Amino acid sequence: MSDPFKIFTFQDGRKLELHHDESPENPREMDNMGVLALFHNRYNIGDEGHGLDTKDFGGWTAMGEHIAKEMDGAIIFPVRMYDHSGIGFAMGSEAEQYPFNCPWDSMQVGFMFVTKAKLIEEYGDDSKDSRDKAIACMKAELEVYNQYHAGDVCGFILRDKPCEHCDGEGRTIDSCWGFWGTDPMTNGIAENLDESLLAELKTLS
Repeated sequence: MSDPFKIFTFQDGRKLELHHDESPENPREMDNMGVLALFHNRYNIGDEGHGLDTKDFGGWTAMGEHIAKEMDGAIIFPVRMYDHSGIGFAMGSEAEQYPFNCPWDSMQVGFMFVTKAKLIEEYGDDSKDSRDKAIACMKAELEVYNQYHAGDVCGFILRDKPCEHCDGEGRTIDSCWGFWGTDPMTNGIAENLDESLLAELKTLS
């Protein structure tokens, strides 16, 4: 395990250590709203089992039309990838902005889409409100996927106050991994603390 990248020391001597998660779960193996159909000859990216192959189409336009007509795609976004000292993905208006519009280091690599059946399964209908909710969910899923590729995933160890009569760290009170982002106040780590530590953490963050 790597050394903590941040340590919060509380008044009672307990410490909250934040560590980079060195083996995070691929978020595309979780239950997702959108299907991420991506293609690249050097990277293994996107979802498995979506049934699409670039060899079957004459270009992105033909694939997008197939998703809409043959796969019942209700919401379809082209996805662009920026490849420079790491990779990142964007869809919608973000894909039209730098660096994803860079003519040298970015390109379209596929689509992210939601089927009409998925919309109805999740929200009960195919209304504009349901589509807006689904789009917000798709954006959040793509943000998490970017964090996964950037290594922006962490875990915590909550340690008791070190023993006064022995060397070493305090005993582990609690620990957990797989938090997206590194801010304990927003990534879910704070929810694992009791009220007193949470109140103090707000003053330390």
